[in-house]
Amino acid sequence: MLGAHQIELPHVHFPRKALAVDVSVRGAPLRFYSTHFDYGEDASAARAAAAAAILADLPAPGPAIVAGDLNAGPAEPGPADLAAALVDLWPAANPSQTGATMPAGKPTRRIDYLFASPSLGGKLLGAKLLDEHDGALWLSDHRGVAAAVLVP
Repeated sequence: MLGAHQIELPHVHFPRKALAVDVSVRGAPLRFYSTHFDYGEDASAARAAAAAAILADLPAPGPAIVAGDLNAGPAEPGPADLAAALVDLWPAANPSQTGATMPAGKPTRRIDYLFASPSLGGKLLGAKLLDEHDGALWLSDHRGVAAAVLVP
């Protein structure tokens, strides 16, 4: 790890942050963000502002990945703002699938995402939903999303 910092994000219900970690992958820099945006219809402006805060922090011109539970659908504030600047890896890899992640047992909504800077999005190898469970026991109330990109 080369470094890390936190970004305080706007919120309505509970304090939110994004963790940014700078790493080196085979000698190439990469910034990875993990976050969880606020939920509810009354928090759509906070989600848009949270996305703007992350976008303002992106390393230029370095590659970055943003991962998280954004508590909104792809066309809503937050995810849509990130998708305007970054590559949404799920539809890029699986254009005919919704990528629904919530609830885990029988997902009907997509609220979990992986975004990448355009330089990485062009090196996408694939993406999948993580749907492993033990009988009726799921590790989370959401399904995870995984993607493979070629770095550098």
